[in-house]
Amino acid sequence: MNAVSKKELAKHCRRRTRGTDEMESQLTGLFNSQASATDVLGVPLFRDEMLTEIWPEQRKHVPCIQDPPGVSLYTATGELKKGGKTLSVYRCARGSTSLESFHLHLNRFIPGTSAGAVAFQAYLVEGLARWNGERAVQDSVTIEKLRSFDISLMQSQCVVISNLH
Repeated sequence: MNAVSKKELAKHCRRRTRGTDEMESQLTGLFNSQASATDVLGVPLFRDEMLTEIWPEQRKHVPCIQDPPGVSLYTATGELKKGGKTLSVYRCARGSTSLESFHLHLNRFIPGTSAGAVAFQAYLVEGLARWNGERAVQDSVTIEKLRSFDISLMQSQCVVISNLH
């Protein structure tokens, strides 16, 4: 029997992050163990202020990269038969592909390069609302049933419906 590749295994297994405390502990341990490390020319890999100023400030972001409690990050997309067994196939909302896709779209939320602070925030919030709405639709509706999605059209429809009642 051939070995199962990492990519194939990821289709069938659901994972969780380690948690904030464990992740902070491991990162702090890594930074401390490498504090005096240098490259081949003797140049330190980390500046002294990295451990004393930068890491204490940046550690507040560790909870942001943890799985939210009580939220399922996996959607079952189908089943696959392997060796006479039926295995569920999952799509994860987390991961580099999803994150890269989000960051690509994030750049597209802001038209041009000269938006003022207020306009920038407005474009960003509107783009994030569309992104979240589209992800929610993807998770709840199969592709065959999904014809189109437009947040402004949905809002207009809600206004019309509320005016009827």
